[in-house]
Amino acid sequence: MGKVEISVRHRICFVTDSVDGGGIGTVFLSLSQELTAIGCYVDLVLFAPPICAVPEGVNVVVLHTRARCAVFHLARQFRKAQPDLIVSARDYVNLTVLFARTCAGQGKTPLVWSFHTHQTLDTKSKNVAQRAMDWVSRSLSKFVNHLVAVSDGVARDMEERARLPNGYVKTIYNPVGVPLLKLQIAHPWLAQPQVPAIVACGRLVPQKDFQTLISAFVQLRKTHAVRLLILGEGPLRNQLQHQIDQTLFAGDIQLLGYVEDPVAFMKDAACFVSSAQWEGFGMAIAEAMAVGCPVVATDCPSGPREVLADGAYGTLVPVADTDALAKALACTLDSVHDPRPAQASLVRFDPRVIAQAYLELI
Repeated sequence: MGKVEISVRHRICFVTDSVDGGGIGTVFLSLSQELTAIGCYVDLVLFAPPICAVPEGVNVVVLHTRARCAVFHLARQFRKAQPDLIVSARDYVNLTVLFARTCAGQGKTPLVWSFHTHQTLDTKSKNVAQRAMDWVSRSLSKFVNHLVAVSDGVARDMEERARLPNGYVKTIYNPVGVPLLKLQIAHPWLAQPQVPAIVACGRLVPQKDFQTLISAFVQLRKTHAVRLLILGEGPLRNQLQHQIDQTLFAGDIQLLGYVEDPVAFMKDAACFVSSAQWEGFGMAIAEAMAVGCPVVATDCPSGPREVLADGAYGTLVPVADTDALAKALACTLDSVHDPRPAQASLVRFDPRVIAQAYLELI
């Protein structure tokens, strides 16, 4: 991959709705940090104030408006900043940015629409209005300079859905850096190695399929002394808590809600598990690998198989298969884990290399 020389300080503009600990915000923050470090000006344009800390040197612009009202606010920002590259994510944000770029008279400024989940499966979970927006996005994608997916699976799915030629959508993986680990234990259960703890994280939504995970854990708990910590918040909290309360092992499962640093939990966990029905990349899987935590993940479209290199660096199980998930967790707990091969494989996701790949789109 050729290296872009920063003889002139490029200005890169990232646009998304919010930075609240979710995958897209985490990726944009990491890219912003790396691009700033190599000498770029970075604007992070949000519709709502960020919840997470923003890297030093990044210019945060909060529009304080909803997407459908943001076109002219964005156009004003584009005219003022004169970015060399605009990167956006999510259908409604992408469309807003496309129209704002036109209104700003900056049609020649390279625009990147980035896709962070398996669009076909994600669209099935949306309402009629959201599906209509997805259709409009696909129809207008030909007016966008670059379509970027965070995994090959997402790229191929995008090409098939939008009837684009193979290779039209470029794959640029998510950046995964070396985490700065804290010495303290994130949770008391993680300080008791005689009773190992399994960690899962993600929004409490149907996509993550924590229902299957809880059922698999109950099956596992019948043969192993083990605990389960689920990190994340979402609309299914009450439903999941009810499911937990109905089991014989409710005292061994905790829903911890949103945590600012999930990696701090992964580093002392006996295993990280992803039970998702679909993904785009599987950021938490890569983060668990980075801190040496064994991984069990569903072989869902589209990221886990790529991140785990067809199962070379973790165990893949069928989606929504309680028995297979329980057996894989038991096998992982009973095995000796060497984290070094998985950690070495993460060079594929080096943040500096990923940032460089975006610069090459200018």
